[in-house]
Amino acid sequence: MLMLYNLGCIVVGVEYVGQAIERFFGDHNISTISAAPTTPWKNADYVSTVSEDGRMIILQGDILKLSKHNTPHQQFDLIWDRGAFGSINIEAMNTYASVKMGLLAKDGLRLIN
Repeated sequence: MLMLYNLGCIVVGVEYVGQAIERFFGDHNISTISAAPTTPWKNADYVSTVSEDGRMIILQGDILKLSKHNTPHQQFDLIWDRGAFGSINIEAMNTYASVKMGLLAKDGLRLIN
């Protein structure tokens, strides 16, 4: 995420554990402007933490509840999975795949790490 951010991309991440989000921003000295219920896409399922420049947004919540209706962008050019695939319960794999495909732009790329 940091590499993409440093390249000038707008980056949206999802993390279940709030402490991991705080640590990410702190470890990389990225100042934040918000840690409030998701805006402008208000949604009770997520809390957002946003960098001062607005290019790094990390949503705290369940990735399986994510949809184009409750994210800052309806579709993404790139989805990079840096660990969720390996930690999702086998019973939830189809849901997880559907969530990712529903958010991916028509010509978008998927990376699994």
